[in-house]
Parts: sequence; structure tokens; C-alpha cells
Amino acid sequence: MEAASIRYFNIPELADALGQRLDKRTISSLVATSHHFKTLFEPWLYHELTLSYLDNNGKLLKSTDSIRALSRNVQHVRWLMCDQEEIGFLFNCLLAGQEEEEEEVAASETTAGDLAAAVDGADMGASSLSRTTTTTTPRPSWIPELETSPSDTVIVPLPPMHCLAYLELNLMPLGSLHWPSYRLPASASSARTTLRQTCWIIQQCPNLVALELVHVPVQDSKDMRLLSATIQGVVGLQSLHLFVRAEERVWREGTPGLFFGLGKCVKACKLFSSDAMNPECYWDLMDAGRPADEIEEDLDLPEIRRREGPLINLTKFVAWGMERSTTSDEILAVFRHCPNIRTLKVPSISLGQKELTRLATGIAACCPHIRTLSVLDTTDGYLLTRLMEVMAAHTLEKVKLTNFEYQVDPMTTRLIFANHARSLRTIDLRYTVDMSSKNMATILELCEVLEEFKKHADSSSGDDFITLQDAVSVNWACRRIRHLELTIGIPEDLAPVPYYARLEEEEEEEERPLVLSDEEQKQFTKLEKLYTQLGSLIDLEYLDLRAIEYVDPNNDQVQTTESPPAPFDNHSSDDGTHYNTFPAMLSLPNPETGKPGYLDLLRGWTKLKDLRGSVSVETDEASVTVGDKEVDWFLDHWPMLERVNFFSGLVVMDKFSRLEDARPDLNLCR
Repeated sequence: MEAASIRYFNIPELADALGQRLDKRTISSLVATSHHFKTLFEPWLYHELTLSYLDNNGKLLKSTDSIRALSRNVQHVRWLMCDQEEIGFLFNCLLAGQEEEEEEVAASETTAGDLAAAVDGADMGASSLSRTTTTTTPRPSWIPELETSPSDTVIVPLPPMHCLAYLELNLMPLGSLHWPSYRLPASASSARTTLRQTCWIIQQCPNLVALELVHVPVQDSKDMRLLSATIQGVVGLQSLHLFVRAEERVWREGTPGLFFGLGKCVKACKLFSSDAMNPECYWDLMDAGRPADEIEEDLDLPEIRRREGPLINLTKFVAWGMERSTTSDEILAVFRHCPNIRTLKVPSISLGQKELTRLATGIAACCPHIRTLSVLDTTDGYLLTRLMEVMAAHTLEKVKLTNFEYQVDPMTTRLIFANHARSLRTIDLRYTVDMSSKNMATILELCEVLEEFKKHADSSSGDDFITLQDAVSVNWACRRIRHLELTIGIPEDLAPVPYYARLEEEEEEEERPLVLSDEEQKQFTKLEKLYTQLGSLIDLEYLDLRAIEYVDPNNDQVQTTESPPAPFDNHSSDDGTHYNTFPAMLSLPNPETGKPGYLDLLRGWTKLKDLRGSVSVETDEASVTVGDKEVDWFLDHWPMLERVNFFSGLVVMDKFSRLEDARPDLNLCR
């Protein structure tokens, strides 16, 4: 009876299930074990292929053995990533494979024709010859020729990649970074040839579902037409990410043909454009003579067909540089073909506010299913805010304004977030400039179903955090929040001796309990409100809470200092805030000594897994206020905790070693 291991690998479905779960290093070792295992698992090495991979300063397409191995397994390639340097090599190998196949077909048909002529006479032979002639389709003139230079060029015929589903190509030349690895074909220095090779390669992959093309050099309308027709020819395409480098005129005139020619299967579309590529990247971009459109070249370029009907499957749309368009009507014509968009990256558009308002109203009417908004240009937010205002109430679920630099006034903030207060689940404001403290408080006050809120101060901004006063001035409605990133500005403590230093002195002298000053009592009253708000977030799983100090202009004591501190003590980077500790947050109260402590307000964090930010126990305050009772409390009340930034290094204090021993899976360090 066969061993179970042998029977297991004799069942292809089980072997495939194992191959899906193994990394390439393990598969390579397994393939070297036996011929049977090589047959079973070698295809898994080619499911995802990166041709730009460097191996001992060589590349996969430079090695004859590696290309032959690829030719044996080309039918297994599902995902392919390729840089500009490999385009020429890949084109040569695929074209050689096509020519070899055509020669074999012609030879077989000729042989069949000769045999038929010998049996049935010359008439049938002539008929067969006629059929042979008609089956050979002349290659379009725009397709480059097969390259055989430089002399050491390796060309191994490759069959077409009929099973390829995901293709990523970067056409930005990397220059001296990789070129010394091997000599490039002459086409690598020509933008036009590289584009045509790329288009032909895409045409050999009819089953693509995802295509990513970045830094595509487009010189004129002919290039744009070829690119558009090529993309249109991928009938099953579902995801397109295209970044074109072209002059403004070429992009503006060619984009309608590209967009209105997309197939109806497209679900995600990202279209970007930028200035034409630097002439130093390709030699044929340095021609200062006639414009490329004026160069007489008889090309049988494919025709672009206009799509009938909208892109009903399109749900994710990143709009191109629409500042290159001319009117709002042109832009609305695009959005009328996108009725089911759910995720929209709002374009930057150079129009007046009146036109932008009209445009926002039109987009909201054309695309009623938008659920996620973000911005393409961080400096232009008027269209986005107008969209949030005119969209149907309580429909928007996610807003992402990372690095947003558009200033929104408090009235507009209240208006747009109140309009979606019962639907917004994610708000990402990380490193957003000019988002005032009161605006952040408004969001926390209004958005009652919020699950993720991300906002940290930007290192270059002066007041980009929520003040303690604003944080406690409103009742937070977001009780369902699971992920919270927030920077709290705490007024600088101007007392000559901090409370914890006085507490330590009182304990040593065993005198009366600590007495807080009026200012300290006011501060701790606000902090208690803050910790109460935080403790009520019982669904929290991830918390990154950072503390920075700032000078409160309303504090009379500031005026009495001869040399007032800087207006913003910039600890906003993670390297600074992890040295801070929120006052009395991690300590339990002690009525006998007068020690304040609010840790027990956080007992509701039973789902918390990750605690980061200003929670260091290495500060002077924590060394006095955090002890064995607090360690016991951590063990009892935060059962799900997996990581907490108590320590900046790998050394754990003795009093926390018990916590480490009891919870070996808990990471106490940054």
C-alpha cells in the first residue's frame, strides 16, 4: 500500500492547495528534490513573475537557461511586472516565438498541400497553396522589427502569455542604476519604439483583467491613438492604472478617445497625466526639429471605437489632471458615463467657484452612489467640500484628506460633516495642514457612527492638533470608534515644580498629602473629562494617542515669563511624542498621598489590542506614579492587549517584568 505522502502528491488538487501556501524559496527547494515534485510545483514559481529581479547582478531575461525555463512555464504566468529595460528583451522573445509559430504553421500547410497535390492532382495543390497564402496576415507596419543587436543579445522564442491576468509596466528608464548589468537593445533608448513594443506585448495578452502602465512616453496624437486602441482591445479589462507623460495638448485631445473607448468590464480606472518626459530619458525626445505629428509616417494604426452606453461596472475612479480640460461640460460628460462610482479621487480643476459649484451639483446627480472621497491635489479642496455639501444626506462613508492643504472654515466644517454624520465611518486627516482644533472637535461631536479617525500633527504646522480645551468642550458622539489616531495639545505646565516631583518629596518626608494649585486642579479636571471620553470608547482596538505641549495664550502666567517658550513645542513626529506621558493617565489615585490618577477610567478598553503614542513609563512622572498596583491593573483590565509602547528600547523595568512574564505574547517596546 502506498504511503500517505505519496498518495497526497498524486492528487493534483491537494498539490495545488499546498503550492498556494508555500513561498518561492520553499518551492525552489521542493522542486530540487525530485522530478515528480518539479513537475508538480515548478509552475508555482511562475504564477507571479518580476522580470526586473536582480540575481547576482544579472537579470532573468539575460540568462538563456532562465528564458528557456520561462518558455516551458509561460502558460502558468498570471502576474507579471516589468521595467523599461526588460521591454525590448521581452518583445524580442515574444516576437521570435510568434515568427517561429508562423513558420511552423506555414510549413505544415505546405506539407499538407504537397501531399494533397500528389494524391488529387495539381488543382487541389493550387487550392491549398491559395489557402496558405490567405492564412498569413501581414504584420502592421507600426510593430518594430526583431532586434539582433547587440551581438550578445539572447533571444529564446516565447509562446504568448494567454493566461496572464495582471500586467505592470514601468517605462521610466532607470539609466545607470541597472544598465551595467547587461547591454540593452537599441530600442531601449527610443521612446516611440518602447511604446510600440509595449502596445504589441499587451495585444499578445488577450485575457488581461488588470493593467498598470506608468511613465508612458506619448509624443503625439499617433502615439495616443495607438495606446488608446491597444487598451480598448483588451476586452476583459477590469482594472486600469495609466500614467501618461505627454504635452498638455496631446493629452487633452487624446483623452476623450481613451476614456470613451474603455470596455464595459472596467471596474477601477486611474488616469493620470504629467508633463512630457525629460528629453534625457530617450534619445528621440531630444529632436528639436519638426513636431512629431508632422513627421510623415504611413502607419496602419487601429481605429478607436466609441463605447455605446456608460461604464456601468465602474466603481472606482481616479480622475486625470482635469485642470487640462477646458469646461465643466467636458468634465460632466465623463461623469455621466460613470453612474455607479463608489470611490472617487476628486480631481484638481482650474475653474471659478461658481462653475465648481455647478460641477459638484452635476457630479452628485450623475454619480449618486459615491461612498468614498479623497483628493488628487492636496491644495485644492473646494470641489470636494462642495461635493460633500450637495451629496444626498448621510450617504458618504469615508473621507481621506491625507496631506490636505486647503483651509476649511468652521462653519463649512460643521455643514459638510453634519450632512453625513450618520454615515461617515472613516475620516483620515493625517498630516493635514490648517485643520483647526475646533474643526476636529466638531467632527468628534457630530459623527456618531465613526469607526476610524486618523489625525496627527504635521511637523511643519504650528497649531495642527486638537487642544485639550476643545477636546473636552463637546461630548463625543463617536462611541463606536475602533481605530483612533489623535494628537492632543496640552497647555504647558508653568508650575516651578511639577506635581509628581512634589509628590515624591512629600512621600519621602511622610508629611501631609500633596496639595495641587488652582491651575493644576483646573488642568486635571479637563484631563479627567478627556480620559472619561476616551474610556467610553469600549470598541477601541487601536489607539495612537500623542501628547504635545503648547503655550496657552489665555494663560495669564505666560505674560509674566521673561522668555516665553516657543508657540509650538514640536514633538509631533513619532520620535518625539513617545517620550511623553499623558499626565496621570497611567496611574491609580492614592488619597493618602494625594496622588491623582485616572487609569480606572479606561477599564472599558477590553478589546484594545494596540496602544501607541505618549504612553511611556520611562518619564520622570511615570517613575513616581506607576508601580505594582498599575501593573496588576494592566493584567486584569486589558486582556486583549498585544502591543503597548511603554518602553523605547528593549530593556524592561523590573516592576514590569511580571507583566512580561504573565503575558509573553505582549510587546512592551516600540
